[in-house]
Amino acid sequence: LYSDGLSETMNKTKKEFGEERIKTIIEKTSLKTAREIKEAMLKNIAEFRGLVPPHDDLTLIVMKAL
Repeated sequence: LYSDGLSETMNKTKKEFGEERIKTIIEKTSLKTAREIKEAMLKNIAEFRGLVPPHDDLTLIVMKAL
């Protein structure tokens, strides 16, 4: 679960992070723990955004079924 602040995070060229990047990260990390998935998502968001300050709140909840 995530807020629109995640998918709408913009970089310096005003390009949005987008849902496709989110899906790709989830696919690549699906076998990892919830914590590792969260950390991968936040790392990718930070790298994408660079030095651009966030323009919206960012909420992310990662849950895995046992």
